[in-house]
Amino acid sequence: MRKTFSLIAVSVWAGAAAAIPAKYEVEIIDHTSLYDTFGLGINNSGVVVGGTNIVVDDEDSETRTDDLLSTHAFWSTGIGLDDLGAIHLLPQNMGEEDLEERHDTQLNAINDSGIAVGFGDTDSPDDGINTDHAFYVINGGELVDINLALNAKKPGGEDPDDITYDCSDINDSHKRIPDDGNFRVSDVNNDNLLVGQADWRYGENNDSYNERAVVYDITNELLYPIPLISDPSDSVDDNLDPCHNDSRESSARHISNSGFVTGYSQIDGEIHAYRYRLPSYQAEGAVEQVTDLHPEELSTGQTGDDVFDIDGWSYGNAVNDQGVVVGMATTHDNTFQAYIYTDSGKMRTIHPSSDSLDEEERYSEALDINNNNQVVGVYKTQDDPEKLTAFIYEHETGSFADLNKRIDCSAGVYVGQAKKILDDGRILVDVQVLPDVVDENNRPVNRPAILTPSEGSASPCLDESEEDDSDSSGGGPIGSWLLLLGSMLCLRRFCVKS
Repeated sequence: MRKTFSLIAVSVWAGAAAAIPAKYEVEIIDHTSLYDTFGLGINNSGVVVGGTNIVVDDEDSETRTDDLLSTHAFWSTGIGLDDLGAIHLLPQNMGEEDLEERHDTQLNAINDSGIAVGFGDTDSPDDGINTDHAFYVINGGELVDINLALNAKKPGGEDPDDITYDCSDINDSHKRIPDDGNFRVSDVNNDNLLVGQADWRYGENNDSYNERAVVYDITNELLYPIPLISDPSDSVDDNLDPCHNDSRESSARHISNSGFVTGYSQIDGEIHAYRYRLPSYQAEGAVEQVTDLHPEELSTGQTGDDVFDIDGWSYGNAVNDQGVVVGMATTHDNTFQAYIYTDSGKMRTIHPSSDSLDEEERYSEALDINNNNQVVGVYKTQDDPEKLTAFIYEHETGSFADLNKRIDCSAGVYVGQAKKILDDGRILVDVQVLPDVVDENNRPVNRPAILTPSEGSASPCLDESEEDDSDSSGGGPIGSWLLLLGSMLCLRRFCVKS
């Protein structure tokens, strides 16, 4: 069920100027389980998708425990969670009942047409090794396995062990993915284009493969790689040939409704954030271009006078319709810092200017941006450096706020991570429900929740003497794409910081 602490109206915020609200109402998505649930995507209708931990009895007295933990994709339309179950797609080595218990799925994003995308693990028919398959779900229905859909439509005479792609003008060695290769989908836009990463064959003998950023068109059932720069010394024409490009590592994390894509690509041995726009969204005759967002220095504040040295790693997490990218980058002192990249050509840090954490403790990550250039994510605070806290940042004014200081204490939650932000200001977050919802170890459980902008001012759980630096302006540190730092709550297949 959903636990609503107060009645809210979305129209309170819709159409207002892009500024950080003084107060949010909290609506928890609660299915009464004693195990963690994580929200990963939300659409404008308020449908939330993600993953939830499920514990079931394996009915085997010889096992170490009777409870087997798995992760199930969920779909929530406002009346609780609809468990979509585990994915059963290929011949398995264990019984059907075991599959229900042992295999995992998660939904990562949902568009306004009700198409949700994600991935799940399934056994290879040859050796039983788990392989991740991409899938999509329409309006909470059955999972559609994209790997199998592509395999089923192979033209006659093709190698049955491989899936083919839209690279028909070149030889077979550049257009294959192993049938047992991984394919993970991260996002979907309103034109039903999915982005993610897939194992991609390369080499003259077709004997090697790596992870490549890809786009899948649901309508036309086509999968093709995103052309990414793998060596700065290569010519632009060669770099932008998606079927011959030999980038050894890349991923697409997010696609906007205007066709911008961001993620990461390995460039000269380093991982760099990129921005790319699909040709179908550009004017006829426009030059196809990949932008390497990775600078040598990371600017802070509005002036860019202070800089951090970048230490070889940056990731793009989200991009809006204007092409503004947010994500994380690492610095020379091995800290992780949230950034925003605009067409100014500079990465700028996102962090409260009043934060006094030592450099080695600094951590932040920007996870999403809306079309008003409002950014949400996670960071470490000076109050509790061991705990992660959700933030919102407004780029036009440089305002930064701890979301826990924008909700009433009576809501009874701690907001640990802000995942998505809609154009009307609603934010999908993960919260810990305190103090009455705990697991068998007396640990607060994780729940997804929606924060909706409201009128008035919040009464947060703060001492009156405590300094409120929740609306500071300026720049500051970064965050971790890989979700490596801080306290972590883990699903079996993915970990999410709390």
